[in-house]
Amino acid sequence: MIVNRLILWMALYFTVVSSGEVAHAERIALLIGCSDYQSEKIDDLPGAANDVLAFKQLLENELDFDRVTTLTGWTDDVATRPTHDRIHDAFEQLIESASLDSQVFILLSGHGTNVPVPESQANLLDVSNPEPDGLNEAFLPADAHADENLILDDQIGQWLDQLQEKGSHVWIVFDCCHSGTMTRSVGASDEVPRYVSPSVVGVSAEVLEAARQRVEKGANVSSEDEAKELAKPRQSKGSVVAFFAAKAHQTEAELIRPKNSGIKRGLLAYHLEQELRGRKSGITYGDLSRALISRYQADGRRHPSPFWAGDLNREVFGLRSWPEQKPMFLSREGDALVVSGGRLAGLNQGTVLEVFAPSDKAHETPIGTVEVKTVNATSAIVEPTESSVAANWPNNGSCRILYHESDRTPLRLSLLALSGSALKPLPPEGLATAIRQQFKDSSILVNDESNDCDWAFVLLEETGDAVLVLGEELQRLLQNGMSSLEKIPQARFKKSDLGDVAKIAAEIESNLTKVEKWSNLNKLMVAAGAELDPNQDVRIEARAADGLLIGDSQLKPGEIVELRATNKNLSRDYWYVILQLNSHYGIGLVGGENGLGVGTLRHAPRTAPPRPQPIYRFRCNDDASGSFGLIVIAMNTRDHPHTPNFGFLRQENFGAVVNRHTTESPTTEFERLLNGTLKSPTKFRNQQGLDRPQILTWTWTVSPP
Repeated sequence: MIVNRLILWMALYFTVVSSGEVAHAERIALLIGCSDYQSEKIDDLPGAANDVLAFKQLLENELDFDRVTTLTGWTDDVATRPTHDRIHDAFEQLIESASLDSQVFILLSGHGTNVPVPESQANLLDVSNPEPDGLNEAFLPADAHADENLILDDQIGQWLDQLQEKGSHVWIVFDCCHSGTMTRSVGASDEVPRYVSPSVVGVSAEVLEAARQRVEKGANVSSEDEAKELAKPRQSKGSVVAFFAAKAHQTEAELIRPKNSGIKRGLLAYHLEQELRGRKSGITYGDLSRALISRYQADGRRHPSPFWAGDLNREVFGLRSWPEQKPMFLSREGDALVVSGGRLAGLNQGTVLEVFAPSDKAHETPIGTVEVKTVNATSAIVEPTESSVAANWPNNGSCRILYHESDRTPLRLSLLALSGSALKPLPPEGLATAIRQQFKDSSILVNDESNDCDWAFVLLEETGDAVLVLGEELQRLLQNGMSSLEKIPQARFKKSDLGDVAKIAAEIESNLTKVEKWSNLNKLMVAAGAELDPNQDVRIEARAADGLLIGDSQLKPGEIVELRATNKNLSRDYWYVILQLNSHYGIGLVGGENGLGVGTLRHAPRTAPPRPQPIYRFRCNDDASGSFGLIVIAMNTRDHPHTPNFGFLRQENFGAVVNRHTTESPTTEFERLLNGTLKSPTKFRNQQGLDRPQILTWTWTVSPP
């Protein structure tokens, strides 16, 4: 699908933003509005032409665009018709004219549909065209008919590849839909879906059913090696941001906006154009996405659900980009102030947060402070502190943790030196001073007590090297030396590197930050220890390659596991996020609709039993023995309209990667938890929070070959 291919494609690239100012970054646009379809089987969309006209005026008159190309309508001027061939030519001309740092805006407004992936693509998760649902998506030019003149997602992806390779910064908006109901009727609200049934373009019901059966047969198998390969960043000078009007199973609406104006518009294009007016600089694509959700809610819209992907921290039509932030934003829900992120972002009861205006990217001038009163996995209810009662809180203001008052036990780090068989405090000068300074304003407490620490930084005087290790392993180190730590999570530092004290202090902080982040997820696993409530909306199960329920979570290398989820709710869709943890404090986002850990569970049909949906299928690698755990977070899309973004949780293993046979005793807190939960291996445990996110967990071990 366009959605899946672009999300995966954009995840593989990272933006290299020009560090210097440029005299003028050219702004060019291609606006395509398919309003007059030549096939009698495809409804016209007058709103698509109106979308193009409104954006042309906005870009030229308010946003200083140098060149705007439009293809819309069906006039006597053949060159302006949005036909298959003219759209191809327009993209090629756009690519030819774009250059380094060009700001490129593309609008595709019209009908969409989907067609089965050809049998020649054996792997539906092929990185060149990932289609986990077995369907390609297509945009319909004005001359589309039968199975001809469709523009497939692969082609659009190739055009974007070429623009990005030239160093251009591209923003593409898809105001169309590519899946959904088969209805073409116009309801009482005069809304027309921007969707065409596959049958109109020559795809029979039998062919669609064969595509569905192909997916259910489990053609998609990923392994840890493949995931690592896909995760490798590919350096590029350009970037891409994509806004989508609807999720894969929804239909975008064409309707009258403003209300009572008699003017048809695409819902996304209308609100996007209105939000951009008067907002020329200082906002990111992430800011814009949150503002759009607020506009949809004010418009009384719960469906469809727009979403976005790409470099959302980049300035709209600009070259500046800000570091990725934890998803902590302040919003109002009735009379309550709510902060997104919850425990996953490190919030606890009593945490005090600074609040900043959406445009204050550097967090220079706080508007005020709020305190967390209640918190769950994904959100927290806050109240203004005494000094900030009168503050004017902005919608979607960004938040930063100021300090924690309660409900949080800080990590304790001891600074020690090993001399012979005795531990002593690390000398106070040099390295010790730098480490203490690094943690001066953090939640990590630094001391020099060998019997009162969670982690210890130990200088090995005999070799001059150093190690960061669990405090409970110090006795093992004293009795048996460094060789006894080979199977323990650790970070080692060579003597030759210890001279750069600032770098060593930063690496220690980085590793302990991993522990804190991992511990937040660990708390969720503990809290989800109750058995699965049969009345909950979402159920998850693990099955083997033959489809049988897995009865033993002691797996072997080469075994294939498929996780399936079922949404029993008859009216609400659910987002799901899949996080995988290992015993070395590593966290990954896995599975999902695009291999990046995020997907949607459609609500159950009223006329048939709810059907399980595969969400993660993996093969146990031959060299990946050890303990593992999954956390699946399910959130209904009504309470959580934003696409979940937990990418900030992803992290590599703590320190050195070491192997340990699962027959040995558990070492870390997580392994002890895993060991305890294996008594009910096939059961998923869950917890429901205040805003009804559902937390489900499953643990397993892979035995060495």
